[in-house]
Amino acid sequence: MLLLFNGWKITRKGREFSLKIPISIHPTGDGYRLYKSQTGGIDLSNFIKEIVEFRIDKELVRTIDEIDLDYVIPVRTENPEWSSEMWENKAILLKMEKAGRFKGRREVVNMPISKNISQEHVLKAIEEIDKNGVSGKFKGKSYSLIYNGKRYPPKYVVSLANKYANGEFLDPAEFNTHAAVRYLRRLGFRVAKITPETGEDSTEGGSGSNIIELPILQFPPNEFDKKMYSVFERFASLVEERLRAIVEKCSELEKIHQESEDTIRYMMFHALTTVGGIDPLDVYLEYPHPEVPNRKYAKLDTFVAAKENRPALAFEMKFKTKIPSRNNIPRSQIAGSAFADLLRLASFRVKSSEKTKRYFVYVVDDEMIGYYRNPRNCLEEFFDLETNKGFKLTKDYILFKNKTKTEKRAKWLIRGVESSMGEPTNWPEPTVICRFRRDFDFGSNRIVIRIYEVVP
Repeated sequence: MLLLFNGWKITRKGREFSLKIPISIHPTGDGYRLYKSQTGGIDLSNFIKEIVEFRIDKELVRTIDEIDLDYVIPVRTENPEWSSEMWENKAILLKMEKAGRFKGRREVVNMPISKNISQEHVLKAIEEIDKNGVSGKFKGKSYSLIYNGKRYPPKYVVSLANKYANGEFLDPAEFNTHAAVRYLRRLGFRVAKITPETGEDSTEGGSGSNIIELPILQFPPNEFDKKMYSVFERFASLVEERLRAIVEKCSELEKIHQESEDTIRYMMFHALTTVGGIDPLDVYLEYPHPEVPNRKYAKLDTFVAAKENRPALAFEMKFKTKIPSRNNIPRSQIAGSAFADLLRLASFRVKSSEKTKRYFVYVVDDEMIGYYRNPRNCLEEFFDLETNKGFKLTKDYILFKNKTKTEKRAKWLIRGVESSMGEPTNWPEPTVICRFRRDFDFGSNRIVIRIYEVVP
């Protein structure tokens, strides 16, 4: 309909559809109305604004917002040549910011961030900011990239990183904040939202976002950790390939939520026995875990027996996606089950005295991504841990006991932990280290992988 409104002709099965008079859109007090117009078609930016403001179709908004664009196209609402300009650029998909970006009377369609900007380029940009600082006009107001305890404006970081990747500083006006945040998170960096009560952030140690401040420590990988990283890389590529096939309609399944947690386990089994070189006979699925309270026949998802050249391996795995029904489990309860798995791993002991590596493999979609990154839930420190960094998972963190906080953890989160691990007095307090992270963007679907090492 948008194409027809803007003077396009559409041919289907030999029939041609067109509108003699373009139609314009105008906001009203209770929504928007369409009007016939001789001078121009719809201002797409206003159309998207209306969708956002009145929540007509959130899924459509997100889909449009995530489209990558290879060109910048200036348009004018009152421009009589608008229609011919559309014809000249008919191969281009227009992506409009949710709120729009005005330059004078022109609307600018943002360029995408260059895909060749790597983690190394971002680190060089951070190093330059540490040396030269950030001028006032570039300071972030909505998000902060958090690295080594310091905070940086995401758009400015990406602009500088482009200089190291492509030889020139990228004008921050050419892309929006959401694109910068998504790109940095995809590279594995932690980005936190700044809440209204905290005000503007800075790189000099402002409070930034409403996050519980934890002593985050560095845990450099040893040789075995590096070998496991290759296993996790293979695992992640299998998960991506499997889920992308569903999204692109190349699978026997129609929706991602139809995929099962067992598939995730089998993907890890394949990666362990191929890239990891582990003998399948050393792998035990549903291995007994007698140390779990309140569960007579508790099981560990996967256990790998120790060998002379490596420790034993213990895995708990979770795959959680939104199910299109009214019977979804509360998100706080899902988070509680994740923390329960971390504590279950911490309490796991091998009968012999062999060393054991414990891993929690977590695969979730937009629903839980939004929950963990919601500043009100104060769980970003956990969910967006940088690789090879960790913290002590205390009872107070799970219960949200903090003298400077008046909020409480959601009751379903605490119940989710208690149902598996009993009363808080019995909970272990392990160190949780992020050993691997990947973010996948499948258009209207986002999936993230987090793999945490649990050290009792």
